[in-house]
Amino acid sequence: MMGVTPSDHWYDYDLAGAYTTGLLDILIPDYGNIRLSKNPDDYCGHVMGFAFVTFQFPESVPYPSLPVRTDQYGLFFPLSGESWATAPEIELALSLGAEMTIHNGIIVPWICDTSPHNSESTSVFLPFVQQVRENRNRHIKGSLEEKFWKEIGNSLYGKLAQGLRAKTAFDTARGLNRSLPPSSVTQPFFAAHVTGFIRAVVGELMNALPSDSSVVSVTTDGFLTNCPLNKINMSGPLSSRFQSLCDIVDPGSSMLTCKHEVSQLIAMKTRGQLTYRAIQGKPVVHARAGVKPPADIPRSDYNDYMVDLYLNRLPGQTLSRSTLISTREMWLSESDLVSREQDIRLNLEFDFKRQPVQPAMNEGHLLMSSRPWDNMEEALQQRSLFDDWRQTHTLKTLADWDDWCDFLYCRTVFSDMKLKVGSKRSDDILVRLFLRALTQCQWGLMLKDKKSYSCKEVAEWLTSEGYSVTCQKAPAGSPGPEGRSNVSSPDEVQCIA
Repeated sequence: MMGVTPSDHWYDYDLAGAYTTGLLDILIPDYGNIRLSKNPDDYCGHVMGFAFVTFQFPESVPYPSLPVRTDQYGLFFPLSGESWATAPEIELALSLGAEMTIHNGIIVPWICDTSPHNSESTSVFLPFVQQVRENRNRHIKGSLEEKFWKEIGNSLYGKLAQGLRAKTAFDTARGLNRSLPPSSVTQPFFAAHVTGFIRAVVGELMNALPSDSSVVSVTTDGFLTNCPLNKINMSGPLSSRFQSLCDIVDPGSSMLTCKHEVSQLIAMKTRGQLTYRAIQGKPVVHARAGVKPPADIPRSDYNDYMVDLYLNRLPGQTLSRSTLISTREMWLSESDLVSREQDIRLNLEFDFKRQPVQPAMNEGHLLMSSRPWDNMEEALQQRSLFDDWRQTHTLKTLADWDDWCDFLYCRTVFSDMKLKVGSKRSDDILVRLFLRALTQCQWGLMLKDKKSYSCKEVAEWLTSEGYSVTCQKAPAGSPGPEGRSNVSSPDEVQCIA
């Protein structure tokens, strides 16, 4: 969704201890028996596998489960495309009816499945997770010690993925940026499997929601919906597997935790949601999409500040933000760690991770639902064009929506006709085409029509209707009636839109 949601009871669910619990899904891998496989069925069940696939989901699937990564805009989940996917994601896609071709893939079996002498199926990370859980339980929830052990548990997942993507860090010993090296426990198979497993569990839960339920937004390990917990189907194979892992960590616990409950939301983008109307005694939803309120705003007023900022945002608006200087700048300038003010461009517009549909006004602001993109070409084209449009516009009203749709139409349809569009809209282009047809006696316009009105009269008529049209001398060689070159009448006057 985008905009101010309808009044309802909205729940913010997260998978319980998503990443530490997900680590328990990893058993001891048998690297000596890694094998190639292009059979989708080999990726179903409790296996660790990775594949490059081409896929096509049925149009009836509301939340496709295969990620497509882009360099500029992050992950998308379209109905069709190409994806690097994990075994749990492939299993879910097949259960949703996706047609799939695996171009290349590997299966990493568990050693308990391949060795008759070793039937142990304990997770590699069980001792670590148990230690973290025991130490967290020794301390009061929310205390420094409890948060410390929680951070240790969450950081192991990050260390598994350290150094796998191109990231740099400043090396104070050499005074240079260098690639962030792998950690001592970096393991790409483990990191990818945990991420894919969590994504697949969330995808399975969302696709099993009742048809009358709505989803406002989703992240890797949670989603916002108006479906109460007792109506969420958690009996799917992936959800059941995750619940069994939760029972190992905390017997009798639920795999889903509700962190916030509100009666009305503002949905800005994937990681930007605010509370429009709260529920008495319940914590509010407050994800600011990277915006840092001014220092003189108390934390208790952050949500109100963000609501006002979003509803009254302007095109090109900037905010002043205080940031600490970087380690690199400290090293090069021999400076202390100090803060500095800088202006940043406000970016609270919809991120087009899904295609917006069904525009309507609610509480004085535009409200839209969304559907998955059919393919990545369509998604990237519209997102790129929207980035151009939002430089001078915001998407707040139905008039804004109409203007965006017209801008999109002009840039997609008329660009293929080799017309110079620029910032013009469809009616401006129609005026230009009409003048061209009048000059060249096309589209049923005849020479007598052209002679019935002077250029000045045509220009004045169109100007009175709100279009900027002027008269000027036709250059030699410009097209005349029936497309003939205007060589014999270089002084003829023509209208220019």
